[in-house]
Amino acid sequence: MAETDKMLPGNSEIGNICIECGLCCDGSMFKHAGIDKSDDMIFLKQTGFESVIDHDKLFFHLPCKGQEGKRCLLYHDARRFKVCKTFQCKLLKQYLSGDITYSTAMSVIQEILVRRQSVKAFSEILHTDHHSREPSLFSFIRELYQSGKMEDPAFRKTYSKQILDCFIFRELLKRSFYKKNNVDEKKKRKKEVYIMEQKVIANPVIVLREDFDDWAILFDPDTGEGFGLDPISVLIWKQLDGKHTIDDIVANLQDVCDETPPEAVAHVTDFIATLMEKGLVGTALP
Repeated sequence: MAETDKMLPGNSEIGNICIECGLCCDGSMFKHAGIDKSDDMIFLKQTGFESVIDHDKLFFHLPCKGQEGKRCLLYHDARRFKVCKTFQCKLLKQYLSGDITYSTAMSVIQEILVRRQSVKAFSEILHTDHHSREPSLFSFIRELYQSGKMEDPAFRKTYSKQILDCFIFRELLKRSFYKKNNVDEKKKRKKEVYIMEQKVIANPVIVLREDFDDWAILFDPDTGEGFGLDPISVLIWKQLDGKHTIDDIVANLQDVCDETPPEAVAHVTDFIATLMEKGLVGTALP
């Protein structure tokens, strides 16, 4: 089905994807949403939305007051905000372009909602601010990273599963829901070509923590930021010693994994390019 066909009113799959997900509305992806000059400000105030100015732009807080469970109470209202009518996450764009099927999109949504439920429960345990406005999960996770709590061994031991779910939740958002800037993508492709010719070495400051089942966390003590690694990514990370090329790493993965996809080289290169952007790795001197 072409993208234009999928956008037809008769296609209920689009609505199902958005309704079953709701991550762009519930504060998981963003802490607030933009208010356009064409939006009805009287309607905004009548419906109880709280506006805020950030960097000279007008926003309303998330989670959205128009969301009840997964249902948008304003969906059929002509005054619904422009950002709500026009926003398309990466997952929806992939479905519309035919890159993924409807069933694949729904599977991704179900997976991340399981993690979201755990993160939500975790935020309720730790949240001590009793203001009436519910904090967004976006803000909760960011504050958790910046608080230094995850440097406390007792805290990590007590909440190891919840911390893991926070990292996996954030990584799933980055991988499947956040849109990428086309200019950034072009720069990344150039960097990947460069990486293919190099031997990559891990930043010695970065700490690898493997106390989270099969997943692990890269922690930067200088910034307090963390980066989640799935089991395959852990295997790759351990080979970033300045001695292995991309081909070496893929060959080693083929030795330890039952099945390695044909696009493994591209996946490994893309992963390393992401690590390089974050300052977690560099290239070894010749």
